[in-house]
Amino acid sequence: MLVSLVMVGMFSILEGGRSSIAASNQETPSELKQMYDEDQSERLAAGNNPLKGDWSLISKHDEGHRVKVLKLMRENKIQTGDDYYYAAMIMQHGATMDDYVLAHLFSCAAAQRGKREARWLSAASFDRLMISMDKPQYFSTQYFANQGESYAIKNPKNTSLLTDEVRKAFDVPTLAETDARLRKLNDASLTK
Repeated sequence: MLVSLVMVGMFSILEGGRSSIAASNQETPSELKQMYDEDQSERLAAGNNPLKGDWSLISKHDEGHRVKVLKLMRENKIQTGDDYYYAAMIMQHGATMDDYVLAHLFSCAAAQRGKREARWLSAASFDRLMISMDKPQYFSTQYFANQGESYAIKNPKNTSLLTDEVRKAFDVPTLAETDARLRKLNDASLTK
């Protein structure tokens, strides 16, 4: 049932530009943008290598960021497409199913408010939510690798429901493009 409800919500984001929700002109809280920038810069520094970087420190920062996002949410300070997008990305790097639910809901809200990048994030957060419930991914956005192993798509992917056209609507690569990207990641990791 949860999967059905979430899928219905996801398809409503495709109406993003036609949504009745008006984008607010309110400036994004600087704290939220700063947390997003920190989140992204730490991951950029670690690169595609899951062993590079201090992931225990990154995880500690992630937890602090999530606590602050929840506080901003409770204070009704997350309002614009940018706000929701930054909050979604921070929650996407969470540790619990509730973190991933919020990441997904925030990314849908961002897309409804016209934030185009949130379409992909709504698919990625949906996949991460499925993984947290030990279910297959639908968009195949989540790759993982352990030391000395090749990258793989976490959990079996469900390729029977979504067409490549639906994937494109969420700015997600086609299945063939996803498989090619995975091969490229693994080729690059073998040459290092």
